[in-house]
Amino acid sequence: MSLEIEQRESEGIVILDLKGRLTSGASDLELRDRLRVLHEAGKVNIALNLKHVSHLDSTGLGTLVFALARIRKAGGRLALFNLNRAHLQLLSLTRLALAFDLFDNERDAIDSFFPDRAEKSFDILTFIQQAEGGELARKKGGLAPEPPAKDSARSGQDQEHDADSPRDLVE
Repeated sequence: MSLEIEQRESEGIVILDLKGRLTSGASDLELRDRLRVLHEAGKVNIALNLKHVSHLDSTGLGTLVFALARIRKAGGRLALFNLNRAHLQLLSLTRLALAFDLFDNERDAIDSFFPDRAEKSFDILTFIQQAEGGELARKKGGLAPEPPAKDSARSGQDQEHDADSPRDLVE
């Protein structure tokens, strides 16, 4: 399945709804071409909706990094939203989560382009801690780990084997 790209606008921000695989081959070239055309037209504030991206590989990540660099150089911004768990884990594993502006939903992504609006960026720290099994609770302005469940019949070693391996996340 190739990558389908639907383009729309909201408050002057170009939104690209991506559907399919963002992997090596025609799909990464399609996205690069679309972003090049937008750049040439002076459209440099772009939000990518990754909700329906089923696979993301190293070439797809490279396309996103290339787009980020090109858009920033032109004075624009790139926001990513609606990422699934595998995408977030891959961005975290490669440390690229720190480079991108990540958002839970479209509204937060659009608001991030306007300095007078409250911005709700994705909290990658909370995601990482949850992925490692430690839910966090906010207490009096600070973070405190949630106590472990008392009634756990399985050992920590057994639970470690349930986690997705990085290889499973890419495929």
